[in-house]
Amino acid sequence: MGTVAIIGIGLIGGSYGLAIRARGLAERVIGCARRRTTLDAALALGAADAVTSSVSEACRDADLVILAAPPEAIVEHLPSVGDSAPEDAIVTDAGSVKRVIVDAVQQLLKCPERFVGGHPMAGSERSGIEHASADLYCGATYLLTPTERTAPEALATVSALAEALGARVRVMSPDEHDQAVAAASHVPHLAAAALARAVIDAPGAREVHGPGLRDTTRVAAGDAVTWRQILLANAGSVEGPLRALADEIATIREALSAKDAESVEKWLRQAAELRLGLDRDGGDA
Repeated sequence: MGTVAIIGIGLIGGSYGLAIRARGLAERVIGCARRRTTLDAALALGAADAVTSSVSEACRDADLVILAAPPEAIVEHLPSVGDSAPEDAIVTDAGSVKRVIVDAVQQLLKCPERFVGGHPMAGSERSGIEHASADLYCGATYLLTPTERTAPEALATVSALAEALGARVRVMSPDEHDQAVAAASHVPHLAAAALARAVIDAPGAREVHGPGLRDTTRVAAGDAVTWRQILLANAGSVEGPLRALADEIATIREALSAKDAESVEKWLRQAAELRLGLDRDGGDA
């Protein structure tokens, strides 16, 4: 591949840049971000060959454009990408929601058939280029969400890139994606945030806490602005699993109030079996 433009070269975008350059997957990587400090760090870390704060400049000679930003920023950048990228350039993204982005692509890109929705199920509660890693995508599930208009060669190119980064590719529709990640990612984030709000400041909790509290609340430390965008964009899909979570909490609360040892143990055993099933499946999404 010739030139790859990465729009939003933070944790996710910087990891693309590091991985692409480390594996020799492109002749040139151009990083784009608003802040000069981010651009300087991208160069210093080796995540890009050149940097710019202009989306249009970054995309001008790109063969592939990767939009690695929060959902609202991805939609905001689409007109500049459409106006400046070559018509034969392939465009993909790393957004955590897909329907809102795919719908915007149909209106804002000159060649929407060259767009391939993407979402690597990898990341961290940390943000920023300083936390980027060339191995972030190794072993991760990488979701691709083509539509009926997506050009087969565009899908093949992005799929090959994801595999070259060490990821496992799965293809689904944008709506299937949003429903699946609502349960696999978005509601777990809300659960971690609710747990943090409920117990971390409880009397004595900070003094006696162990890895259990840190592990179960880890993702609650994620960037609030980014997660606000994700959750509102996928609110319709989040509603069902969030209601199911509330039902489960009500169930165990009632069993504890009734001192129903059999029901409590059964509830816990079923949860343990479900969790162990994730390890047996070998998945991380």
